[in-house]
Amino acid sequence: MFLKEKLEKLILQEISDTDLFHFNDFSKENGKLINYLIKSHYLDANKIDEALDTAIKNMARESFNHTANSGKVYSIYADHVISPRALAYGIKHGIFSEKELSRIKFDSEKNPADFCLSYNPNSLLKELKNQLLNNAIQRKLAV
Repeated sequence: MFLKEKLEKLILQEISDTDLFHFNDFSKENGKLINYLIKSHYLDANKIDEALDTAIKNMARESFNHTANSGKVYSIYADHVISPRALAYGIKHGIFSEKELSRIKFDSEKNPADFCLSYNPNSLLKELKNQLLNNAIQRKLAV
């Protein structure tokens, strides 16, 4: 494997592993470098979507675990988890089984489809990608 492929693999893995709770910091710290790597053809911008999709689904799973953790005395509703929007993304993209979906408690929304409508997961990936790639541009303009 060439150094270019190793570098791309490393960057994409870092994006995939990023906790969305800290994504703003990640994009501020790394956006300029990622933009440079894209413009220099060391990183394929289309592959960033796959990495962000993985990061969102990881957060969706974490949010599911937060709401569906058995053994708690109280229930945590879907709109009170770490990232309701990532949870909605996970529901929309079918990462949960029917059994898992039945364990999620919904507050004002009566079902998973209503919950997804409330949290608009369709634009989440695009918004994160824009944040990642535009943070560097905004900082550059501010300097």
